[in-house]
Amino acid sequence: TQFSNALYTANDFEFSGTAEAKGKDADTYKMGLKKDQFKNTSKNFTNVEFVVTDGQLIITPKSINPEDEKSGIEATDPADSIYNGEAHVNPLKVTDTKTGKDLVENKDYTLTYVGDVVNVGTVKVEVKGIGNYTGEFTKRYKITPREYTVTTESAEKTYDGTALTAGGKIEGIVDG
Repeated sequence: TQFSNALYTANDFEFSGTAEAKGKDADTYKMGLKKDQFKNTSKNFTNVEFVVTDGQLIITPKSINPEDEKSGIEATDPADSIYNGEAHVNPLKVTDTKTGKDLVENKDYTLTYVGDVVNVGTVKVEVKGIGNYTGEFTKRYKITPREYTVTTESAEKTYDGTALTAGGKIEGIVDG
């Protein structure tokens, strides 16, 4: 409080509001102070004008980057996959160790998969903070070749100028 006259003090008025700003998510919260919440009670000062500058609480988003030592964020590596002809969109787990809370995809962060998620190779996952979290980081995982087995049956014959054939089977091949 500031007064334009040193003789006017905080005892010369009443306040009928709540001088408090509350919030828990990243945002700006106003106190909501208004002129009409103040009433002059002084008998010595009859012509009083209240000029209110509303206070605010600013909560800034927290860094989601695990490499930021102060963030307290931990993120698991997505699991590698073995090729199976289908898309491998391997998730990861992001935890805020300071709150003990597992973060929620599409509420606290988004995942963007960069690269071929079907065929053998490396997939990059971009993690971007949203809401109460800001910043980004990347993780990677691999889609590895699938092993397959070829088993042939044994056969024998005396040479007669024709091909010798024997049965067999292949296991582990993906359809298509």
